[in-house]
Amino acid sequence: MGGRYYVLGFSRKMHLFARLIMLFTDSKASHCYVRQVDGAAVDYVLEATAPGVGLTTRSVFLRHGATVVSEYLIDADLAQLDRAWERTCYERLGLPYSWLQIVGDAWVIILREWFGIRRSNPFGQPWADVCSELALYYLLAAQIPGFDKLDPETVSPQDLLDVIPSLPRWFTQLEEPPPCNS
Repeated sequence: MGGRYYVLGFSRKMHLFARLIMLFTDSKASHCYVRQVDGAAVDYVLEATAPGVGLTTRSVFLRHGATVVSEYLIDADLAQLDRAWERTCYERLGLPYSWLQIVGDAWVIILREWFGIRRSNPFGQPWADVCSELALYYLLAAQIPGFDKLDPETVSPQDLLDVIPSLPRWFTQLEEPPPCNS
């Protein structure tokens, strides 16, 4: 695979917080991210983690203990994907991690799964992100159809994974994640 392309990825770690996310969302993934790859020189990961929204290289991402669960090549117009990347970086880089939103997500999931009650997240924070909210923001900015019905304040990595099979025109699962570049 040559040239520039974008990937929606899902990963997990085995610390307590990640295990709780996987338990509450019934998922193999506790984290999601967007990658920008351009030949052998560029392989950036845009993600929201405890320190906040940041950009790192894939090699650093993997060195911090992430296990890739699945990755999907985003099949859309490259100029559209580039604009979405620039917009997402410009508007989201440096935002804090939304710990309160995670608490609200747990509340929403408990109400929905255990009691059949649908509620909005009472602790949504528009000035902070979690990983799945950031990935959704990118997908919406890229105008990828199918994600517009998801609530940014309650979306989980599993929610994003659940939409992908209905969009084979837009996503190609990478059988083996491409080798990591520095």
